Amino acid sequence: MTDRELLDLIARARDEEWKELNLSYRQISVIPDSVGQLSNLRRLDLSGNDIEVISESIANLTNLQVLDFSYNHIKTIPSFIEKNINISDFYLNDNLILRTKLGL
Repeated sequence: MTDRELLDLIARARDEEWKELNLSYRQISVIPDSVGQLSNLRRLDLSGNDIEVISESIANLTNLQVLDFSYNHIKTIPSFIEKNINISDFYLNDNLILRTKLGL
C-alpha cells in the first residue's frame, strides 16, 4: 500500500465514521498522524506490518476497544496506551518486546 493510498483510506474512514479499520499486512512502517482523527474507531488492526513505533496519535482514539499490533517490529510500549481505559483487547504477539510493566 502506498502512502497516498493509506492516507486516502484513513480520510475515507474518517469521513464515513468507520468503527473498524483493518490495515493488516499492508507493508506499513509508520502510522500516519491522521489515524488520530478516527474518533469513532473501536477496532484497529495493524498486524503484520513493519511498524517499530506506536504513534502517539493512537492516544486520540478514545473509543478504541481492540488494538492489534501483532507481527510487527515493536520494541517498547508507550505509556499513553495504558491510559486509554477503553482498550479491552491489545495484541502484541510476535514483536520485539522483552517485557512490559503495563497493567493491560
